[in-house]
Amino acid sequence: MAGRYKFLEELGKGGAGAVFKAYDTQLDRYVAIKRLFTKAEMEQSDAQSGGLRKEAGSLATLQHPNIVSIYDLSSDDEGFFMVMELVEGETLADWIANGPMNLGDFQELASQTMEAVLAAHSLSLLHRDLKPENIKVQRLPGGRIQIKVLDFGLARLSYGAKKMTEDQMGNIMGSIYYMAPEQFLRKPLDGRADLYALGCVYYQALCGHRPYTDATVQGIMNMHLEHRVHPLKTLAPRLPDQICDWVMWLINLEPNDRPANASDALRTLRELASAGWFSETPVAVAEAIPMAVPVGGGGVTGPLRGSTTQSMARPPTGSVSQRLTANVPKRTTGLQPRRPGVNPPGPGAPGSLSNASTIVARKPKADDEDAGSGVPKWVYPLAGLAVIGLIWGVWPKGKSENPAKTPPKAQAGGTVSTPAAPAPAAPLPSRPADFIAPGCILQYRAGEKMEAIGAPGKPATVNAQIKSWGDLQTLSGEGPLETFDGQAAYAPTLIFEKPTGLKGGVNALRFATGQGMVHTMAKGTTNSRGYPFGEDTANKGVTVIMLLRPSIIGKEIRCFRLRTEDNKNYINVRAYQNGDWRLGIRAGNTSREAKVTKSNTKQYSLVGVTWDIVIGKAVINVRLADGTKYRAEVDTPKESVSVFNDLRIGDFTTDQSNPVAPEDKFSGDVIELAVWPFAMGSEDRTAQEMKLTQYYFENPGNRYN
Repeated sequence: MAGRYKFLEELGKGGAGAVFKAYDTQLDRYVAIKRLFTKAEMEQSDAQSGGLRKEAGSLATLQHPNIVSIYDLSSDDEGFFMVMELVEGETLADWIANGPMNLGDFQELASQTMEAVLAAHSLSLLHRDLKPENIKVQRLPGGRIQIKVLDFGLARLSYGAKKMTEDQMGNIMGSIYYMAPEQFLRKPLDGRADLYALGCVYYQALCGHRPYTDATVQGIMNMHLEHRVHPLKTLAPRLPDQICDWVMWLINLEPNDRPANASDALRTLRELASAGWFSETPVAVAEAIPMAVPVGGGGVTGPLRGSTTQSMARPPTGSVSQRLTANVPKRTTGLQPRRPGVNPPGPGAPGSLSNASTIVARKPKADDEDAGSGVPKWVYPLAGLAVIGLIWGVWPKGKSENPAKTPPKAQAGGTVSTPAAPAPAAPLPSRPADFIAPGCILQYRAGEKMEAIGAPGKPATVNAQIKSWGDLQTLSGEGPLETFDGQAAYAPTLIFEKPTGLKGGVNALRFATGQGMVHTMAKGTTNSRGYPFGEDTANKGVTVIMLLRPSIIGKEIRCFRLRTEDNKNYINVRAYQNGDWRLGIRAGNTSREAKVTKSNTKQYSLVGVTWDIVIGKAVINVRLADGTKYRAEVDTPKESVSVFNDLRIGDFTTDQSNPVAPEDKFSGDVIELAVWPFAMGSEDRTAQEMKLTQYYFENPGNRYN
């Protein structure tokens, strides 16, 4: 296989094996390669099953626009592997991490995933491991989303039921939230197990919460087996009852209470769509259509974890669940409005659809009237012009960052109108404890754990010169960045501002030329063992992510350098006046460079770099505050290096006979900096980068170019 495929980087690992991005030299295309078995495991599995190879071969016959295509299935000296289509885009897990899906996108998700499952089931192939991480989502130029389902059939090929139910780590932790109860009981499976998993996925996509959650694997299993699930309507009261009913129908405890097959579920989904229940605009009808209250087991009280409902089977007639019969009524109401700062009404509350036994038709607003306000739409453009005119008359021309520097012009016959001072920028919200990916060895965030010069032991305040910047991680003990020589002349300043392109006010550490900070962990100490290329680092590599805005004086500046204590080996990033970013690598006596060109180094940028010395590859990603993204990679030497235990922003020396070169100094603003002592896979690094850009940037852009 090595002769045909050139391995580029590891994309991730899961229960179904490790996945690599590779280049097919014969067909001139990028592919994904997944290793499923070692040679010994493959021989043992074939002996036990009498033909896993044959079953694997049937996967190649599964061709569908919503399923990742299989190009090749084979084995080599290392074991069994699969070559398949390389799919760009976010996983559904990444997509819904930003919030629940709207109804239009959800309809596409449900339709396309159900189509994929139907196609696979028609060939007697079950997925067995459907979850958000196994679904890729990409926004198409026309606005619709494209869905691709990954890993069909691989759950059977890569691990048996015993491992699925007994593992406490790895893939089981992701799958267990979506597994059907019969999988835990090791009962024979059919297509309804996949429908159950899809129901759990849809539930999470619509409300942002998994239907079954607990602190332990056993606790989650018990919740599935006891069907302790909060009705979707109670978590997403804004959604139409009909959509909630359909999702809850899929996750019934008993398989016989679910749709008979994917075709049955898809047919009902299409009926709901035809009736207008996925549209943001109500369907106009002549008169009201009485509807039954959604079927469900009684009211749900108490906390989510302890709540219960009865199974919600679809009855053969329309007596109690009329919305899920063949004659789905037209939608005659719009979605409940969501007002900023006000939680949607819960079940039974005034204004809740589930509070009434019937739904009465509402006359749609005329085209020239804004729904919900009664104000004709033509009023808004005039009001907007009035506001623009008012602002133009009183706001100073020129740069808005500092209006005081450009006094407003006086109007004829009047006095100068001076705008009021802008309100202080609101800080960004707090972040969850797991916001930074695990394994981070050093993390610095402006405004946190900072000590000012002349104020030992006290938190630094805005406009203070910073002597020490504390490490937010504890994996290798304290790792503060310290101002060069502890002198005020080299100390950066803590600021707070609302920069263009960022969502809110942020703390940043502002460096002037010649100012800088350094962190060194003494080589040979216990803590240094876990640093990049240290003795405890299994994966010989490093990952650094930095959020900064360079202020380039001259041709270039160096943003950071992570190096050996003797400075013979290093990884660093430079920013250039012409818009370039360059990643520099040195291993042994060999240097390499990856270059991003025609970027914009004058705005806030998130720079992520990874160096994997095992495969000999380094990558730099640059994401700008305007939503654009750049990427470059370079082959690197595989020579061994010593522990990287010295991190620097800028540089400093007391040797006046050998001063620091201007290009090795730094000036600019730094918001955040994090280091991992291993090379993250592309998926993991990109996920961390997107978390940061979505948190900070008004326009985070797409995950992939």
